[in-house]
Amino acid sequence: AEYMGAFNLAVEMGNSCAKSEGYAASSRDSASPREPLSNMTSLIPQSPAVGRKPLIENEFSKYVSETDSALSSEEGFVRFFADLNVSMEDPLAFMVCYVLGVKTIGRIERVEFVEGMDKLGLESADMLRRKLPDIKRRCELSAEYPKFFAYCFDISKESVASRRVSTAVAIPMIELLLSAKFKLSQDFVQFLQQQHATDQSFLKRDEWLSLLPFLEKYNDTGLEHHDQTEAWPVLLDEFVEWWRNKSSST
Repeated sequence: AEYMGAFNLAVEMGNSCAKSEGYAASSRDSASPREPLSNMTSLIPQSPAVGRKPLIENEFSKYVSETDSALSSEEGFVRFFADLNVSMEDPLAFMVCYVLGVKTIGRIERVEFVEGMDKLGLESADMLRRKLPDIKRRCELSAEYPKFFAYCFDISKESVASRRVSTAVAIPMIELLLSAKFKLSQDFVQFLQQQHATDQSFLKRDEWLSLLPFLEKYNDTGLEHHDQTEAWPVLLDEFVEWWRNKSSST
């Protein structure tokens, strides 16, 4: 099947969530699972805050919606990443959303932009662009990447309350986030495409969160060393069985 790009699919999910639940209500929910799962302020050196927020507010005006001053427009969202020189099909785009605390892909709240930039000690997209290598390096730290990976699940859901992501969204997300790190993830994607690619197929939160440590453990050693006594989600046990059948037939 043909799958859209991960970032574009996440934007569609965000728009669907906003329409079905009311964006203003979801953005006010401080307990929302779409909140970033880590405080990134310690990861980026900060400069003195005196007079910074008015400058950030002015920067946000470049991206603001004409109909709602509290939000960026979708065009402004795209323009923001163009100003950063970041492709919307690059994992770095999700990392930027993560460090800013963006709860819905496809739009940025004014408060998210101002507070996120202020906590990072930055005043403009140009300053943020110069910090991108540091942001990428920090997000890829072993202690931070699982939190970032969990964040990517939360922003890909069809609704705030949901605890699952459709396979149609999960597959390109896994390809985007994991294919360069784990060769075994390519087999997992093939498994999903062959066994779980219907409109009614989903990845649950525990399956998504277990995937990263599973790949970390077996990417190098191989699934022939898989310990069947370990407690992995059933989906991963099915993947191991599928992989073994595939390997024995080649």
